[in-house]
Amino acid sequence: MIKIFRKIRYDLMEKNKTGKYLKYAIGEITLILIGIILALQLNSWNDNRMVKAESQELLDRLVMDLEGDLSYFDAQELEYKKWSQQIDLILDQVLDNDSVKISEWDQFAAGRMSMNFLKVNQITFTEMFNSGKILKLNNYEIIREIKEYYQFAEIELEKLNSDNEIFYKWSLETYGDEFNIIHRLLTGRNLDFIDWSWRNNPKRKEYQHIESINIYYKLAIESNIEIINSLQDKSKQLIKRISEEFD
Repeated sequence: MIKIFRKIRYDLMEKNKTGKYLKYAIGEITLILIGIILALQLNSWNDNRMVKAESQELLDRLVMDLEGDLSYFDAQELEYKKWSQQIDLILDQVLDNDSVKISEWDQFAAGRMSMNFLKVNQITFTEMFNSGKILKLNNYEIIREIKEYYQFAEIELEKLNSDNEIFYKWSLETYGDEFNIIHRLLTGRNLDFIDWSWRNNPKRKEYQHIESINIYYKLAIESNIEIINSLQDKSKQLIKRISEEFD
């Protein structure tokens, strides 16, 4: 093609047809510019397509992380509610009722007398944020909502996990070395020698130990469930927003 244009240009110059040569030159330049513009547009289209595909892949992974968080939160909530029911049994039936014989661990202490360490999956978000790829979403409202979700999770869970750790240390200290029923239950030791009369006497130290720990434990569980429910709601909202904007 270039050789053809060059031959035409030389023919016009040799025949001294200046006007036609100028028109031809302008036409040739125009064609070249159009070709350049089309090539740039094609490159831009390809780049945009690749950016869009990469962004969609990251969003799909982010939604998978959020859906995984939801399943995780559902399991945590179910476990906490089970522990809460155990606490109600301890407070309502085991205590103040000397006819109920304690023979199992979950009759005496809910869960493990500690709280779970709660977390969210930040792998995809961290990759998007650290690499700057999150900006390629080109939707600053969605970007803001994604950041807010993970900031909320980080702040609330850091505080909650810290409180849970404090509660666990407090519960261990409150039991005291002399009160070894829990240890005997765990190891399957004989409990018949223990004087159970404390169970219907709120003034006894043993009674107050168990009652205080389980009351605080129930409050801690309710606090954990409250944060879990907030994260569940926020996860669902974020998944819905991403689906509405990018599907």
